[in-house]
Parts: sequence; structure tokens; C-alpha cells
Amino acid sequence: MKIRLLLICTLLFCFAAVAADLPQKQVHGANGITLPPPPPTETKPVTDTVSGHSVTDPYRWLEDQNSPETRAWIDSQMHYTQQYLSQVKVRPEIVKRLTELEHIETIGIPIERNDVYFYSKRLPDENQASIYIRKGLHGGDERLIDATKLSADQNTSVHINDLSMDASLLVYGVREGGADEQTVHLMDVPNRKDLADVLPRARYSG
Repeated sequence: MKIRLLLICTLLFCFAAVAADLPQKQVHGANGITLPPPPPTETKPVTDTVSGHSVTDPYRWLEDQNSPETRAWIDSQMHYTQQYLSQVKVRPEIVKRLTELEHIETIGIPIERNDVYFYSKRLPDENQASIYIRKGLHGGDERLIDATKLSADQNTSVHINDLSMDASLLVYGVREGGADEQTVHLMDVPNRKDLADVLPRARYSG
């Protein structure tokens, strides 16, 4: 999911960047694409002194991604990019092919404890992977934690953080809305029940 979003965003910004470098007049592209001039980007020079050298940044104001000015700039660039993309005749073919490439089953690297395997798996029609368990190398797959049932938000994901050596305790994280922060949960694996203890939402590493 994140890879797809990154690819789409990269394409959008590339189109916008190319358009921004074109002369400020009616833009005529290949295959009959016609566009007005790209929206202008305001410059607000900020000068810093670095190791005795003056460095001027005219776009520092765009670093505040939540400011009304930055959001308005993003909206205008997205609107302009959509004007271009809506005229690209091969766009449906690209979307179709990207959908085909993404519509596959994916399986993460398994973690083994006492001949019990834990791993993430995403089915072709799912946006997020769930956590699975398998007893023995050739055992059947059991969905241990279903990411689709954790939230109505399709960007909520689950991740294996750690396992006890006897495979009785699973530590897993839940990220909501694609956030970097996660809440950490503990599951009693033999009884398939979460423990009451939950670590609050934060960025954990280790």
C-alpha cells in the first residue's frame, strides 16, 4: 500500500515539476494535451549563515506542511496535475497494469518458535496484511490477528514486534491511518486472547 502511494505521489510531483519549468503561456503537450500556465509558487527568502557562507532558501515556508498557505499550495499543484493526467490517453492502461501488479498475495519473512511459524500475509483483495500462525512447516495457515477487523480505516496495519521463546506470547503493534506511531499489544497465543496490558501510542524501537 505504501509503495503504491509513494509511486503515485512521485508521478504526480514529477508531472508538476515538469510543468512548472515550462514557459508561462498556454502549454501544449504531446497527444493533444493542452494546459494553462502552472500555478505560481510564492518565494519568501530566508537567509542562514552556514560556516561563514550565506545560504538563501526561497521556499522555507513550504516546510510547514500543516499551514494554510502550504495546504493551499499543495491543493493548487494537485489540481494542476490532475488537469494534465485527465488528458493522458494511456492513463487507464497504466492504472490497469499497476492494479494487476499489486493484486497478488504477499507473505512476510516468518519467525519460528518451537516449530511454530508467525508471519504476515496479505491476500490479493486486501489493503493490509494480517498476522498468521502455522504449526509445523507444512501445517495449515490460521489468521491470528485480522487487520481488517481492527478498524474501518483501511490504512490501519498490524506488525509482529516480538515473540516469546516458547511461542506462547506475541507482541504486536497497531498503526492507525498509516502513522509511524503504534500501540503495542500482547496476545496469549494458546488461548487466542489479548492481555489487558497495552503500551500507549508512540514510536518504539529495539
